[in-house]
Amino acid sequence: MALVDDLITGPAGRLGAAAQNALEVARFGGLETDEQPSPFEVVSTRPVYRLRRYYAPARDSDGKGRGRGKRKPQERPPLLLIPPMMLDADIYDVAPSTSAVSILHERGVDPWVVDFGAPEREEGGLERSLNDHVLAIDDFAGLSARAPLLAFVLALCMFSLAGIPPTGGFIGKFYLFGQAIE
Repeated sequence: MALVDDLITGPAGRLGAAAQNALEVARFGGLETDEQPSPFEVVSTRPVYRLRRYYAPARDSDGKGRGRGKRKPQERPPLLLIPPMMLDADIYDVAPSTSAVSILHERGVDPWVVDFGAPEREEGGLERSLNDHVLAIDDFAGLSARAPLLAFVLALCMFSLAGIPPTGGFIGKFYLFGQAIE
C-alpha cells in the first residue's frame, strides 16, 4: 500500500511545488531583477564562439592598458570556463551573489569564458554538433606554450569531467555510482 501512496503523492507533490513556483513568478511580475551582470569584454570572435574576458583591465584611448607609472599591473592567474554544450555562457554569471566569475575575480583569478551563444538565438545554433564545439576548442591548441598555467588548469578540468582519478569528477562519480549500487 505504501508503494501506491508514493506513486500518487510523489508526482502530486512535485505538481504542487511547480504550481506554487508559477504563482510566485506571476506575483512578482516575472523573473527580472535589477541585478547587473559582471562586466566583460569580447576579446575574440569566431564563427562558433566568442571569448569573453571578465573584469578586463581598463584601457586608454590608444588601446594600451592603463599603467600607474612604471609599476606592472597585478598578475592574476587566468582561468578558462567552457560551458556545457547547448547552454548559454551566462550560467557562470547568474546573479552577483552567486556569480562564478565574480567569486573567482574576488579570489584573485582572471576569469575568461568561451561563449558559444544561446543555441536558439545563434544562426545555425540548434544544428551544431559536438564536432563544432571540439573544433572551436581546438583553437586553443598551443595554449601550453602561451599560457602554461591556463593550459594546466584547463587540462585538470577536462580530466575531472572525464572522471579520471584523483580529480573531483572521479570522486563525485564514485559516490554517485556507489549509492546507485546500494
